[in-house]
Amino acid sequence: MLILRIKQAECALADGRLEEAYNLARIEDFREHRKGQEIIGRLARTLAQRGLTHLDQGRLPEALADCTKAETLAGNLPVVVELRNAITEQSHNKRQLQQQEALKLDQARKHINNGWLSTGEKMLQSRAGNGGAADLLLEQAAAWRLEIETTIHKARESLERNDLQSAIKLVLNTGPARDQNKELARLFTHIKKLAITEIRDKLQQGRVDQARMLLNIAQPLVNETLELQELERSIRHINRICRDIETGRAHEARQRLRQLKTVLPEAHWLDEALQQAEQAAHSLEALRSGPLGLAGLGHSDDMEDSHDSFNNNNLSDKKVVRDNKRHMNNFEAGMNNKGLHLNTSELPDTFVIQIDGAGSYLVLRDAKVTVGPISSSRKPQVGLVAEPNLPVVAIERTDGDYFLRSQQAIQINDKIISEKLLAGGDTIMLSERCRLKFQVPNAASTTAKLSFNGARHPRLDIREAILLDRELVVGPGSSAHIRTERAECKLVLMMQEGRLVCKTKEYIKINGQNQDKNTALPMETPVQIGDISLVLTRI
Repeated sequence: MLILRIKQAECALADGRLEEAYNLARIEDFREHRKGQEIIGRLARTLAQRGLTHLDQGRLPEALADCTKAETLAGNLPVVVELRNAITEQSHNKRQLQQQEALKLDQARKHINNGWLSTGEKMLQSRAGNGGAADLLLEQAAAWRLEIETTIHKARESLERNDLQSAIKLVLNTGPARDQNKELARLFTHIKKLAITEIRDKLQQGRVDQARMLLNIAQPLVNETLELQELERSIRHINRICRDIETGRAHEARQRLRQLKTVLPEAHWLDEALQQAEQAAHSLEALRSGPLGLAGLGHSDDMEDSHDSFNNNNLSDKKVVRDNKRHMNNFEAGMNNKGLHLNTSELPDTFVIQIDGAGSYLVLRDAKVTVGPISSSRKPQVGLVAEPNLPVVAIERTDGDYFLRSQQAIQINDKIISEKLLAGGDTIMLSERCRLKFQVPNAASTTAKLSFNGARHPRLDIREAILLDRELVVGPGSSAHIRTERAECKLVLMMQEGRLVCKTKEYIKINGQNQDKNTALPMETPVQIGDISLVLTRI
């Protein structure tokens, strides 16, 4: 039988049937025969030569299979070692080529994603046509180019019908391409100029509400344009003037109005507002210099005493109060109300607002708020369930800006620092498992919020903290501080003399009873405002 297998293997080798010869030569007793050893040597060299041929023609798997068979039969024969070295070198070169190809594809992909469509397409032309990744990227570039052309066409149509807001939204959706595509870049520059002109015109016309809305839509453009930054500061200045008016600070309002006039010299409504502020300031001075000032204006023990004190004053004092009220009403606030009303719904510095369908939010009124682990030796205002050795950071609001300070260096975004002027979208990392995201959702408001991303408040229902300045916007859309889709339009909750009132066209019910729209929202009492149900609770 052995002699027969040796004859069969010899015939198979002679006919070039190498696999058949290999299978016969693998049998153990085949190797022990002298004739079998001779055939194994010839077969191994033949397999190695065929492997080199496969390798020269680029058939690496076949060459590797022949090399393995030759090594199994005869070990490290010189021709087998030569084949193994050649396979190793070619495999290494192939991996390098694949890596270089992947790198070039990745570079082309980055160019396309960054809006450099022509550059990316040129890099891919020589690699296209085989149905691989290059063809997919070329299709992506072509689709994006078509989308950009469509966006340009739609944006121009929007401008033709004077719909600047839609044009801004369309161009912003193009991402990095707006800086790389020449036609789109020119259109983008034109839209920015129109936005600046439109916002400035609205401010000069006294339509601050429309200017705020347009600036909110154009918010992503603010950091790119000094003129828009100046207009944003002007709107913030107007917000501070409104706060001064609401709290009866006529002198401060008059000073800020004068500053605003230097920035908006063509806003004629500021002349009238400044005149009214000066009249209100003079009226307030006269009121404070009269008997009410001697009685301690604004510090009555209760409503009844204030009312009796007012009725016992002389007629000239009554006239001053009436004049003062008329002047301040022109600014949408009754400044003399401080001497006539008690704030029966005083809010604590820290409270929770619970809104059906939106959740619970921790609200803090202080301009300076500390945040850190609840078990820290320095008890923070916003205590988080975290390691006790983590730092306690302070976030302070100054003139509408927020500054973070920490005694220990912490990571903010990708930098390790201890102080920073915060910007919307900043990620504050006290540790890997304790992260917060700082946001200023509404460009027209200086109220900010902290989202507990990777951090946990002791009350599991509280996922965000509101840093309340003057107003709190509730409603649909990303510009709301508290977002809920239950409301058809936004509700604005405003601070007035320590009370929280709602500016809305919707009806207001407290404990099921209809209320005046200027009624302060009480603590620990269910409130219904249109479709929104809420309650303010102490913490």
